[in-house]
Amino acid sequence: MPSKVRVIQLKTATFDSNLERSSNDSLEDQISSKSVLLTKAIATALYNISQNSSGGKSSTKPDVTFVTAPEFYWNIPWSSIKSKTDLALSCTFYLENINKTVLNLSAQFPEDIYGKIVFIPGSVAVLFEQEGRPNHYEVLNWLLCFTNFSPEGVINMWPKRNTSAIDVYFGQRLQDAGKGSDYYRTWLPNKLELIYIAKQTDVSAENYSADGTPDIFRNDISGVPIFAIDVCLDFALASARNQQRSAENKVNDIKLNFLIACGMPASSSDLEKVARTSIDYLIRNDGMGRGTSEVFNTTVANQVATVPAEYEPAGFAIANSDSRVFVYEFNV
Repeated sequence: MPSKVRVIQLKTATFDSNLERSSNDSLEDQISSKSVLLTKAIATALYNISQNSSGGKSSTKPDVTFVTAPEFYWNIPWSSIKSKTDLALSCTFYLENINKTVLNLSAQFPEDIYGKIVFIPGSVAVLFEQEGRPNHYEVLNWLLCFTNFSPEGVINMWPKRNTSAIDVYFGQRLQDAGKGSDYYRTWLPNKLELIYIAKQTDVSAENYSADGTPDIFRNDISGVPIFAIDVCLDFALASARNQQRSAENKVNDIKLNFLIACGMPASSSDLEKVARTSIDYLIRNDGMGRGTSEVFNTTVANQVATVPAEYEPAGFAIANSDSRVFVYEFNV
């Protein structure tokens, strides 16, 4: 029997020029304001859905709701980091604080009131210095995926494998460190320190539930269509649907593919490839520019169709914010 799926997407800018961020805010203020914005976005979407439903729209409740935010959603602007000392401080801060902050979202939307929700609330990236290699860094860019209902307490971490030349943006694109090199290079904003950033990492998915499978992404949650996540450039180079990373998913009969990105379009050729798989819908949330929210139906005969937003095609405005929230509904 098909499941009715609702997707709530926060459309917001997450590149370095993000209008929702201030380089003067502390790290604590940054993640606190981001948590408030995402909470407001979800509440705004749910309020407008209830208003529209009472006005004649279908009042059928979804079997499950997915909530997404873009790549780098939780990051302080890279331009706020001036030195290697700042890099180390930000890395320590996010590793110690971000998971707790993100997981608190589920407590704001309990299942008995809001129904089943799966949260894919954007990523955060840090640079950590490689052991024994001074001035050589690796990017850890990860997101948590969790629910407000699973009795197993499903909490997954999905990391990005490939770093783009714009991912760490201190005011200019990263420069290739040399032909055949595995590193980019860039000057920190203080113009005194040259650092090298690895183009790839081999970090893999993790599951934090007590089910004996810690090195796997639990995408077989009861009552939820099988789903997978690609973070930006991985969509093209190391997708969850490809053999390179499919072993990290517990199940690979994927029906929903979430593309959490900042500068990774879903081209026609990409969509054609997706349409030849088991995937029925590709859901893209991209933080480049002012942000982009898209959903594609890949089950249409000989084509890929764009799914329009329900209730309000231009999304709903969020109070005191330049961002918007979009709502999509479909059956899987």
